[in-house]
Formats: sequence, C-alpha cells, structure tokens
Amino acid sequence: MSEDSARSRSRNRNVIYEKRRELLFDWCNDLSSGEVPEVEIVSLLQEHIPKYRLRADSLTQFGGYENQDWFIPSPALPVSPEDLALTPDQIRETLNYFRMYILYLSQLLVSNGTVIS
Repeated sequence: MSEDSARSRSRNRNVIYEKRRELLFDWCNDLSSGEVPEVEIVSLLQEHIPKYRLRADSLTQFGGYENQDWFIPSPALPVSPEDLALTPDQIRETLNYFRMYILYLSQLLVSNGTVIS
C-alpha cells in the first residue's frame, strides 16, 4: 500500500512540476517576444482597493479618553527655555558623539561580516 501511495505522490509531483515548467516557459516566451499584453501592464499599475468597509471611523470619531488616568500628557515634565538652549560646544560634542557611535557601529558590522548598504 505504501508503494502505491509513494508512486501516486511521485506522479502528482511530476504533474505539478510539468505544469509549472510549462507556465514558466510560456511566460518567458511572452516576455522575450517584446509584446507584453496591455491588460497585464494596467493590472500591475492599478492600485487594488480592498472591498470592505470600516464599521467605525476611528480617525474622525475619536474624541479622546474620558478618564485622565489613561494617558500621559506630552511632554510629561515641564520644559523650560534653559533646557532647550544649547551652547555651540554642546551641539558640537553631541554631533561628535553620534559620529563616533556610527563609526563604531560600522566597524562592528564589518567585523561581523554584515553588509552595509
């Protein structure tokens, strides 16, 4: 019994492979002929719109949370103008920090054999 099922699976597999091979062969011939049907081009360019409707419009109907405990206002702490005023030295050193981190990260990725694009 197991030989028969193995043979039928093998035959089914061969039929599927043959159909795939024919389909790919036909597709290659269509592409190499230089004339792609216009229907295919249009169907590739069209945006497919899903055929369902939203039951609730959460973007326009949402009025916020009723209870203030459900969210943290942003910014959570008050921001003073002194906190936002950076000196040129602070700005330069912050950018240097980021630059050094990027160099370190790129060296780490290269040493691990990771391709960076």
